[in-house]
Amino acid sequence: MDHFFELELSGIAVRVDDNIGAIAVYEKMNKDTAVVHYEKGSPYYDGIYKVVNQETAKILQKSFKFINRESDMGLPGLRRVKMSYRPHHMVKVYHIEKDSLTI
Repeated sequence: MDHFFELELSGIAVRVDDNIGAIAVYEKMNKDTAVVHYEKGSPYYDGIYKVVNQETAKILQKSFKFINRESDMGLPGLRRVKMSYRPHHMVKVYHIEKDSLTI
């Protein structure tokens, strides 16, 4: 967080009563797309991830056509949630392992 503004990041905090229930950090990727780098919610508030996701999307849709929610890291639960948002498209991701490289 030391370089939050220097890196031109933006974000929101979702308050529940007097507590921060969730946060999201995002930035402009290009003229059409914002990328959400990070979302974190308190385990004490049911549905908080849905709320932070909706509030972030509400803000970003005013300026961007697409929201890149980054990788689901191959985690089935995360993939299921991402697909429930009915994405416009998905980008194929490739992984390179150091041991597979030759010089």
